[in-house]
Amino acid sequence: MNARQIATGLAIGRVAVGTAMFAAPGAFGKGWIGSDAGRPGTQLIMRVAGIRDLVLGLGLLTSLSSGQDARRWIEAGIVADAGDATAAVLGRGEASRFAVASTVLIAAGAAGAGAYARVNLDTDADAGT
Repeated sequence: MNARQIATGLAIGRVAVGTAMFAAPGAFGKGWIGSDAGRPGTQLIMRVAGIRDLVLGLGLLTSLSSGQDARRWIEAGIVADAGDATAAVLGRGEASRFAVASTVLIAAGAAGAGAYARVNLDTDADAGT
């Protein structure tokens, strides 16, 4: 898999997750954070995070498909993902172990994949891949 494919996968994942979080925060969050997902305040935060991921994903997809420089969109995603992982660690006393561990693993993995894509995107373009 090359950097462009990784970036595209991250973008599609962001659009899918962001859409689900925004459109159905209670249903999306139930398996992740449990019964708290049904609380109005939790749903508000889920929608806020969902729209962020949706916009980041659409921006990255648009830049990749139009041939524009996608690096800034990838960097924004890395910052968001690193922030999510950090927030999960800081909130570990307030959330279930599953919610914290899954958030850290997914967010840190996405940040790492984004960092790889960011560093190698130009190399892949130069190589014609």
